[in-house]
Amino acid sequence: YAMIVNYKPIKELTEALGRSGSDDFESLRDAIDSLSTQNEHMRAQLMCSPDGQALKDSLLFSLLEGKFDSFEAYNREAAPLDMAFLKPCYQVLMLRLFDQEGELPRQVLADAFAECFGAEFSWHFRDLFEQSMFVCLVGMDAGMEETLMARSLRLLDVCAEKHGLTFSIGASNCYADVEHLSTACFEATQAVREHFIRGRHQLIRYSELDRTLTVSMPGDPNITPA
Repeated sequence: YAMIVNYKPIKELTEALGRSGSDDFESLRDAIDSLSTQNEHMRAQLMCSPDGQALKDSLLFSLLEGKFDSFEAYNREAAPLDMAFLKPCYQVLMLRLFDQEGELPRQVLADAFAECFGAEFSWHFRDLFEQSMFVCLVGMDAGMEETLMARSLRLLDVCAEKHGLTFSIGASNCYADVEHLSTACFEATQAVREHFIRGRHQLIRYSELDRTLTVSMPGDPNITPA
């Protein structure tokens, strides 16, 4: 695919190099300008197509997997896709959808996020190769964790009341560096799995999970395994 869409401008560049003498670079400049124009046109078309969304999903997945060593490195690739994260703090939300027949239109969830999060937060989401699971990375200013949790509760209500969608949401801890995003994904995933215990339409924080098991035995009723 990349060879097909790039063949014409590269061919023009090669032909221009063949025509250019040591003192004449006008044809080379023309070829470079043509290459730049066609690449911009190709990018604009791609961003309006399903393939453009696939690129965004892939880039977000790479970020969450820890394949970038800094947000600066990520933003260099993300800026042309309008996916840059410029906030200092980040949390991962994992959404588990229940009883949905057929594919959930992406725009429905995008509208719900936009309504509930507003301009105070930056966010991008994608599915997790499972019809019922979605991950959302949220950027925010320091000290806004409780505000995000309140907005997440509102998200549950908006999805239920306006769209007839029932979710539970798992929320990670808050982090300030890219190295911990894969950890945040793990935390959010563990939290949302608690829906088996907490039920549906729940916001479950990873920090609230209690894995302590207290066992009572004859003669020693207060044994707590390590």
